[in-house]
Amino acid sequence: MTSNSLRPARHEPIPAGPDLYPDLVAAGSLAAALALAAAEQGLDLGAVLSNDSDPLRTAGVTSTTPGREPCWIFIGSESRWFNISGPCQGVQLLSGSTSDLGELERVSLICSSVDRMCLSGG
Repeated sequence: MTSNSLRPARHEPIPAGPDLYPDLVAAGSLAAALALAAAEQGLDLGAVLSNDSDPLRTAGVTSTTPGREPCWIFIGSESRWFNISGPCQGVQLLSGSTSDLGELERVSLICSSVDRMCLSGG
């Protein structure tokens, strides 16, 4: 079956206002702000990935667990939110959000649990 209808246009997310994320703007990227917040809490995130095309909107935190994909953090555009996603072998094992960048302690604990679940196969 074929269709003559046009595909919907792709719409880019609305850029977040710098007033919502002054800490990200000051750090230069979400990845740099995550690394700084982690260091202030005595945490070592390991490799933090940055999206070169839009470094303020997206960052990833790599895992040392085999088969585990990076946890990705995305920001909200209309209000201050950090959305966190953690897949493993194609399955979404971690998903959440916070308005506080400093809540990395909780996220790191959850990511540790996800690592153990990923290693055990679920």
